[in-house]
Amino acid sequence: MPSNEALEITGQYTMNDILRFQYFQSQRRIWWFAVPVTAFLFLILGVAAFVSVVYRSVEVARAAIPIVLATIFWLTLVGLCPYLSARRVYKTSIALGEPVSFEFAANGVHAVTGYSSGDTSWKAFWAIYEAKTFFSLYFNAGSAWLLPKRFFSDLNQQEQWCRLVEAQIEPKKIVKPGVVGKLL
Repeated sequence: MPSNEALEITGQYTMNDILRFQYFQSQRRIWWFAVPVTAFLFLILGVAAFVSVVYRSVEVARAAIPIVLATIFWLTLVGLCPYLSARRVYKTSIALGEPVSFEFAANGVHAVTGYSSGDTSWKAFWAIYEAKTFFSLYFNAGSAWLLPKRFFSDLNQQEQWCRLVEAQIEPKKIVKPGVVGKLL
């Protein structure tokens, strides 16, 4: 693709796009805390179950009830918060229900929604992450554009986009999906 040629990508966000992004965001930030806490809670439950079965101890089983409740609460919190956040974002952002168009070129990105448009320099991007179903273009640690892979017309256009982006953000690279990114 010549350097003066722009790559236009158009699509419309769905609740599923926002939901996947919210789970990616939350898990990307808290995995280092959530995984050990979850493992610890299940370890305690496993030990309590083992002791109560082997020693036929009703007292141990009763003592484990708060741990069971804490585990249920923790899993609900980790699983439900991103969903509630995505639902709130999707319902309150009127632009998400409209088509969006991105024009990527060597001099920057031009974005157009039903309610706004603007230009962004490549220097504004802090990091770009790839997940299974989308790319997230971060301006800082908490603010990003979402670019679902389904917006691309085909795999060739997606590869062109990746080459263009990597050429413009050097020495940074598109961060390939980790464990969480491969799932979402």
